[in-house]
Amino acid sequence: MQHDPKYILPMYDVFQKYKCDLVIGARQLIKGRNQGLSESRRFASNILIFFFSFFKIKTIDPMSGFFLFKKEIYTRNKINFFGQGFKILADFLINSKNDLRIKDFYIIFKRRYDVKSKMNFKIVLILI
Repeated sequence: MQHDPKYILPMYDVFQKYKCDLVIGARQLIKGRNQGLSESRRFASNILIFFFSFFKIKTIDPMSGFFLFKKEIYTRNKINFFGQGFKILADFLINSKNDLRIKDFYIIFKRRYDVKSKMNFKIVLILI
């Protein structure tokens, strides 16, 4: 429950209002803004965000795991997706063959209590 479901309806409203292809629940990766990120996860996310900036991605958080998208974006582009790791949003942003209409929606990312994050050095290398 790191991604609070209370954001789903407001994100959907943005999705409809701006006729988006993709609305991203963007974490603010500034120290103290989100309790859900350890320093190591914040560091890894910022490194990957820097790397993805070379692709001219139109979001502040391409590593988010919380987003809404049009099903057709997936079905039209799935053959181009890398399909490994767990960050499918990065695949959407880099490998979609059309110009996506994207909006960021700021969320508060909650602390994880029960399970460990899948983000590790191996995943960072796979994404790079």
